Amino acid sequence: CNLWWTPRNARYLSQSASSAEKEKETSHDEENQNIPSMESKLRKLYMRVHPDLFNSLPVAKKTNEKSFQNLSNFLETLKQSEFSASNEKFVLEFYLRPKEHSGQLKMGDLEHFQMTVRGGGSEFEKQMELGKLFEKCGLGADFKMK
Repeated sequence: CNLWWTPRNARYLSQSASSAEKEKETSHDEENQNIPSMESKLRKLYMRVHPDLFNSLPVAKKTNEKSFQNLSNFLETLKQSEFSASNEKFVLEFYLRPKEHSGQLKMGDLEHFQMTVRGGGSEFEKQMELGKLFEKCGLGADFKMK
């Protein structure tokens, strides 16, 4: 079963077995072929926040190391497909490497944000949290899980 999540319609689109719906879903498939996977979005995120990119900026490196670990812990909650009653919250504070930059980085070159994501709730709610993170990093919130 292929699932897509987009904040614009805030619902799942899934393939079904009925022939009437298959025709409709063919247009959904064509429309959603360009929606990147979660893994693709994460790779782009890592290219902007990975601590190793900030060796010359110790404050940014340390901040991103801590948040990178929190992000990893949050991503583990996505592997739990059932509802989770956990109220665990993960603080993510990142310095973002500019999308296009050459030369030595300075703190003034970096974007900075902080947000809290919740590890509990339904799979859908956790996906919404991840979409918000992608959006904050300038990557757009749309992605498909599988």
